[in-house]
Amino acid sequence: MQPRADLPLVFLMPHSLPISRRSWLVQCAVAGGGSLASLTGVVGCGGSTPPTGSSPRPTLKYRLGLIGRHRDSIAFRAAANAAQQRAAELSASLPIPVELSVLAPDRENPAAQVEWIEQLVREEAAGIAIEVAEAESLTQAVIDAAARGVPVLCFNTDLPDSSRFLFLGLDEVQAGQTLMRRCVALLRERHPDASGFQIAILGGSRESSLLQRRIDAAQVEAVRHEEVRLAGTFLHTGTPGDALKTLVAAHREAGPIDGWVLLGDWPLDLGAGGGDAGANAPAGNAGGANGDGSNADRFPWQPGEVVCVAMDAFPAQLARLKAGEVQMLLARPYRQLGVRIAELLVERASQGTQPAGERESLPCEEVMASQVEELEKKWQTWLTPTVGGPA
Repeated sequence: MQPRADLPLVFLMPHSLPISRRSWLVQCAVAGGGSLASLTGVVGCGGSTPPTGSSPRPTLKYRLGLIGRHRDSIAFRAAANAAQQRAAELSASLPIPVELSVLAPDRENPAAQVEWIEQLVREEAAGIAIEVAEAESLTQAVIDAAARGVPVLCFNTDLPDSSRFLFLGLDEVQAGQTLMRRCVALLRERHPDASGFQIAILGGSRESSLLQRRIDAAQVEAVRHEEVRLAGTFLHTGTPGDALKTLVAAHREAGPIDGWVLLGDWPLDLGAGGGDAGANAPAGNAGGANGDGSNADRFPWQPGEVVCVAMDAFPAQLARLKAGEVQMLLARPYRQLGVRIAELLVERASQGTQPAGERESLPCEEVMASQVEELEKKWQTWLTPTVGGPA
């Protein structure tokens, strides 16, 4: 059979990974110069006018999914808004449009995340990004999705035993090193004549491999400073209440402690009545027993008596920084995370791009009291949906 002269020649390169039917059609369309009409008569997809009385053919597009742990997390909302904005920008420059669906349960629900992955696979999505709520439930779902040709990216929490094509998250080593280094520097500024300092680390749950990297980095950094003596690394369950109890007990029993390095924001998450006022709180809720973010009566020191540096810079933590309860916060790249999620998924869908490695780390930013007002304004912008907002 001779090839028809009126149809474009399409060359498909060998593909080492499973590929879905929709992804194959997209590659055909792009290889054919972005003309979907030239493919509709062959594969039954595209934008040509259907015959009278027939059902409309689906419009070819890059369908992407962004799955969060829970919808009330302001960190996730900031990332989701940034991802949607960046996806819309990229969509405008592509011959095939991008549709990014944002999905998150009201509270952590691994079963719901599994259902959404399966739904996106059935719909032949071009890619999925997920913040994993629970490894045991999600690992097989990600493996199955990859086997069906749907690439999956994990962010913030990893599934190293799955078939995810990339983990995107915090540079844990940099975070641990920076927090300890800044604590030492601030102590030197405050006590220039002191011969030494005693510093304690609040490290979170021992079950988190990511936190363990942060702990190791902080401990190694402490050893580099001759004047530093580590009072200990204190672990807890990861809840704000338990974190605060652990901190109070350690400060009393291992003291005198000159500085605290909080490798998470746990004890700073306690709002009025002990509620969560941090990453999971609605925007504008700074919490605090005094209604202004201050919880000085909850800590075993008065503001300024102890140098305290901590991870994260959500509105609640910014209020603590402003009140002098902490001297430095280390902010995650909240918006940049969403931007990179969109870029990586779109690149993978439109070009088949495989990152050079299996991990991509994003840097953090130091926040001092003089920067609080500026960052508070940024949070108001970050939490304002630009393209529909999280669904």
